[in-house]
Amino acid sequence: MKIYLILLALSLAVRAANLLPNGSFEHGADLAWNRMHDLPYLPDQAWKQDDTLAFHGKYSLAGDGSAPLLIPLEANPRKGCFSIYVQSDAPFEVLAEAFAYTNSGASLQTQTTFQAGSDWRRLVLKVTHDNNLRSSNFGPMFIRLTGKGTGILRFDAAQYEYGQVTPYTEWHRPDFPATPEQDEGTVKQTTAEPLAPGTAGPLPAPIAFSVASRTDAPLVPVSVVLPFARGARSGTGPLAVRTADGLTYPAQSSVLATWPRDGSCRALLVHCQVPLAAGQNNFTAVSAPAQTELPDGALLAASEAGFVSRLASPVLSSLWRDAQVIVKDITDQTYHARLGQASDCRIVENGPLYAVLRLRDLLVSDSGEKLGFYVAHLFFHRDLPGFRLELSFTNPQTESILVIKTAKVLLGAGTGQVSAACFTGKNPSDKFSLPLERFSQIGSGKVRLLIAQPAERHPTCLEEFADGSVSGYLWPEQCRPLILTPGQTILREFTVLEGDAALAAFTAAPVALASPAELAATGFLTIPFGVLDEGKYPYISSRLKPAANDRYGRESTLNKDLLGMFNYGDIRGDGGWANLESFLDFSSILRALVFNDLDALEFAFDRAVHYRDVDTIRGSNHYHFPNHNGGSTDTSHAWPQGYILHFLLTGSPRSQEVVRQTMERALEIPVDAKGIYGARSLSRYLLMLVDLYGALGDARLRDRFFAQVKYATAQNLGEDRHDDTLFPWGDRLDPYQVWYGACAFMQMYNLTGDEICLQEFRREMDASLNRQFFFLDLRETWPNRAPEELWPIQLGFHSRHRGALIYPLLVFRSQIENNDQWLALARKACYADYHSGTHRIDPMDIMRAAIMQGQCPPEDDLRQEAAELVLSGAAPALLNGDFSLDPEWFRHWHLPASRQMGFDEAVKEWPLTGSCDVQAISAPREKLSYKVSPWRYYSRLFGYLDRDEFYLAPPSLRVWVTSKWALGRSTWAETAKVRLEPGKWCVRGAYKLDENAADTCFGRLTFFHPGEDPMWLSFNLKAAAGEGVLQDNGLQSCASLTPSVSIIETQKPGWREFALRFENRQTGIATLRMYLYLHPDKQDALVHLDDFSLERLP
Repeated sequence: MKIYLILLALSLAVRAANLLPNGSFEHGADLAWNRMHDLPYLPDQAWKQDDTLAFHGKYSLAGDGSAPLLIPLEANPRKGCFSIYVQSDAPFEVLAEAFAYTNSGASLQTQTTFQAGSDWRRLVLKVTHDNNLRSSNFGPMFIRLTGKGTGILRFDAAQYEYGQVTPYTEWHRPDFPATPEQDEGTVKQTTAEPLAPGTAGPLPAPIAFSVASRTDAPLVPVSVVLPFARGARSGTGPLAVRTADGLTYPAQSSVLATWPRDGSCRALLVHCQVPLAAGQNNFTAVSAPAQTELPDGALLAASEAGFVSRLASPVLSSLWRDAQVIVKDITDQTYHARLGQASDCRIVENGPLYAVLRLRDLLVSDSGEKLGFYVAHLFFHRDLPGFRLELSFTNPQTESILVIKTAKVLLGAGTGQVSAACFTGKNPSDKFSLPLERFSQIGSGKVRLLIAQPAERHPTCLEEFADGSVSGYLWPEQCRPLILTPGQTILREFTVLEGDAALAAFTAAPVALASPAELAATGFLTIPFGVLDEGKYPYISSRLKPAANDRYGRESTLNKDLLGMFNYGDIRGDGGWANLESFLDFSSILRALVFNDLDALEFAFDRAVHYRDVDTIRGSNHYHFPNHNGGSTDTSHAWPQGYILHFLLTGSPRSQEVVRQTMERALEIPVDAKGIYGARSLSRYLLMLVDLYGALGDARLRDRFFAQVKYATAQNLGEDRHDDTLFPWGDRLDPYQVWYGACAFMQMYNLTGDEICLQEFRREMDASLNRQFFFLDLRETWPNRAPEELWPIQLGFHSRHRGALIYPLLVFRSQIENNDQWLALARKACYADYHSGTHRIDPMDIMRAAIMQGQCPPEDDLRQEAAELVLSGAAPALLNGDFSLDPEWFRHWHLPASRQMGFDEAVKEWPLTGSCDVQAISAPREKLSYKVSPWRYYSRLFGYLDRDEFYLAPPSLRVWVTSKWALGRSTWAETAKVRLEPGKWCVRGAYKLDENAADTCFGRLTFFHPGEDPMWLSFNLKAAAGEGVLQDNGLQSCASLTPSVSIIETQKPGWREFALRFENRQTGIATLRMYLYLHPDKQDALVHLDDFSLERLP
């Protein structure tokens, strides 16, 4: 039997000593769900409240010991104390273990054994959480109690506290804050009434757009954003929408965003109602002819009683006013608010076809206690008997969690029993699967309620009462209570209909997009991108377009629950890494634009909304993913571009509010804050400012941008600094960090036309593209040609993943300098990288589509040039196999280096004794800059030419495998690239593994034909002597000789040899890499390599 008690913590400001809500189980058998992927939403029915015996209060928790008990919480203290009283009818031995989530999973922190018996005994466990997952203030951990015994087991008076154990005290719900968390969407936002039309006149030209629909519908509300180049249009003007068969429909429009340089329209938000067929529908926006004038009168009008909606149904007009938001907390206290009595009510948009009303108010109990606030957006459409309701509830606490049992909206009185219920939502645990449905609906009377699940976020429930009322849940009562961390918001979207009259219109779920070619031509994104012609460029299209089994695609994401609620799924590696530094939601949207794929765009919007509502807490980009643990706001890892672009392409009021919240938080950061001092922290901050400025046009963002640049210039440039770049990082430079900053200068120039931005842009590009940075690595790994000729290969290597941003930057430089060499370099780097045999496909690669700007050469020419380049750069033979080529340096071999260390620090941590070892490293002590490759010098700290231990003759290469820094308890050593002609080959080598090396160490020969995916052969280095077992990924299928490997125990103690035989049928490139791992219980290991050779067999 196992009992899991999952803890995650409160804050230092909580007044009670006990940080565990409902620790005595007086308010139910379950405490809360902590939003971790391995916990089920549903309560465990095997554990019940028990009033026959309790240590504190009326109830304890009892079970027969046959099922696990899950009690999730939020925990904060780095050093705390967990305790719980235990009683059993028969003796039990309980193993208590404390686990903390730090990176990709839970790690054991401490453990103890406890004996339970017939009397109440207190189990005490000291807990340490050194590296919280979600942020520095809130992080998940859990206590696991594993019992051995039979009978009834009871728990009571659970407590988690700072410091030493104290007598049990009940948890108290935190008071409503005197200054609750501000909602900048309300406080800071100016009126959102449509802007008055300027002197626009007719459209410069008709603008094409497409709409994807799930079903046929006679009249569907459609919203689309139309892009305009700077200066092309100064206002709105009357518009109409024309179908493919020539019919026209009136359209309502408002300016969504302007070009700051001249105030002209950048984005025009257009609303219309048009017939749709299932699939893709094509339309054109045109200047409105006289016969398609808009109806008179706005949908919303003010009166003494508040806002009155001119809807198609009087029933719906009154229904939303009487609707109640109801929330019940962990103490069973109920709080409510009526939409029609909202203290903050404002019109977001109001026209004859479409209107949006925003409501905000506090939730208050009957006794006057306050809990939190809701925000509701109501979307109305002319002549349609229904409206959409986007509803959210927010924890207003700045330093404390809230735990809620349920949150819902009730439409009607809700009297009588629930006559029908629809529970939808996939449970996080595979053991408790629930149905997943795209749409669910309920209501047999006049009112019908519809729920949309664009992506599986968290469960919901729809209910119908005996009196015909309906309710929709943000958090269902059937689930465990839910923890909301400070500022956290939970959101759901519902649709309210009168009968089925408009059902097709609201289930069509249209996705609209202006022509991607128009978006590219107008410079709408302020970053160059190209639209791919798959027929002319099938190779790069296949690399950039997501495949059916794409790990970032819709099916994979939904099957793995990677868009679950909050950070559920994040520690499975979903979007944590993907969105922090891979800008996955932005990349997904850009992918859809490049391929004009509306299905992909729909899912990209789902992803952007996920990150909008998950990553943004209190207006800050929340830092709760496993890849980088730290503070709650980190500009070096946060990418708000996805939900910024979602706002610019949809006009979503919710996205606009979050963008405004992000702006306010960004402006609050002091200019001299250490978190934005240099490198990617500074460059990402500047990039965030400029993207916010482009979306909102707030002059404070522009002013802060230039103020930050001025401050950074004084700090980071000068004689004592890296005087070539504004974004230095310690003693090394990663180009992508500078490219972030260069992108910010590029975009600010596009928005403002300020020539200073061009000067800054050119300086950063020159610094990051200094060839000396690339040439050292090229000489070692591609040694057959001068590095000047092979520059595109190494530039392509650095353009992977986050570095793909270099492509639009090179395109922009080519444009502003009227110099095609930069565009040509971008194309060469892109195709050279795809032909170098080591590149994996990432969503961020979509930035490469920028190379399709202008007249692009035929793809066959680009591919042939790239193939010739990589083949000519590879060595004709395996070089320096005996490590004798250079007395101080293992030439033509490559070792990785830690990204979290400096040279001096690494020397101090060198594990071997004796000053001679340190001196033998012989890496130069001068301060490194962008002009040299730090990887070469840092790698020498992990590799050493050993003249005392060798195989046939000195020296050998001694490799240090360590658990220190960020190496992940492993490393590898790899040969330079070798060109192989068709034939049969044998590669040999000798190695010595010490006792600390893991059994999983292996060697891998990788072979590829330029432009094709690599093939490889792998073998275990610790396999028994004799014929070894090969893992073959493709080589055998294209050769007559069956690959084989033999392992030989030599006469020299500890040394072994391998001989790997294979055949290749086509000229290609090979490398040999030795993968070296630490034993799980060890901290350091030494591995020696020597006498490698590659010979042709007869």
